[in-house]
Amino acid sequence: MPIYEQKYESWDGVLKPQPRSWWIIAKTQIELLWKKGMIMLILVASIAFLVRSIQIYGIARFSDKLRAIDLLKGFKVDPAFFYDFINNQWFFFVVIVMLAGAALIVSDRRHRAFSIYFAKPVGFWDYTLGKLVVVAFYSSLITLVPGVLLFLLQVAVATDTAFLSRYFWIVLSETAYTAMMFLVLGSLILALSSLARSSGAAAILFFSLIYFPEVAVKILARVPNIGIISVQADLRQVGAVLFGLARPYSFSPLLAGGFLILCLLFCWLILFLKIRPTEVVK
Repeated sequence: MPIYEQKYESWDGVLKPQPRSWWIIAKTQIELLWKKGMIMLILVASIAFLVRSIQIYGIARFSDKLRAIDLLKGFKVDPAFFYDFINNQWFFFVVIVMLAGAALIVSDRRHRAFSIYFAKPVGFWDYTLGKLVVVAFYSSLITLVPGVLLFLLQVAVATDTAFLSRYFWIVLSETAYTAMMFLVLGSLILALSSLARSSGAAAILFFSLIYFPEVAVKILARVPNIGIISVQADLRQVGAVLFGLARPYSFSPLLAGGFLILCLLFCWLILFLKIRPTEVVK
């Protein structure tokens, strides 16, 4: 009986890339989270959308009778309306990102699934993009999607095209702002998920990094530009520029954008160092 030497031999065939592999990864995880009841949290977070929709419709159809109601006093559909709507969803946004993303990578590490992923035509970018899309999908359901629907509702109930011709760019601002939000927070939760030993630990670290700086900013309010250490403050500062509004903080939006870019680079460096070495050599 012949005895063969056990060693690694490189594959000499032609690797056929699978451009949709990231979508398969994302679709599978989205379906799993949906079955676990993520839809219930989405429905609770959608209450604000229903309230805003009633406000828009009520003012458009019954403006003379409803202006005296406290809920509608000073109500105006302008860029600040959409900017405030997205900001008011912040808590639910953080919770959804945390619940959707905390286990995405740590569970693969725990079950040694990397070898299964990367034994196929799946690379680092396919894997991480697929995971990031999961976070983007669920977070957009309470920010971007209802924001665009509110814009379309206002256009539909308006008696003329003045609103559309003046504020047609709002949808682009909503898209850019929400994309920036789930890119930054999604990258952070994925990086923490790749470092932590459990999804619970990743969630706690994520929540701490988001809200502890907020507490520090309030305590050290007199320190110049202290708000830049807060991811939420940086996002709102850049978001105000996107919507053409007055900046809510004193520090420069350029500094805020630079801090967010540094956070992104650091998160993706962690992901690269933790995941890339596991890729199967071709």
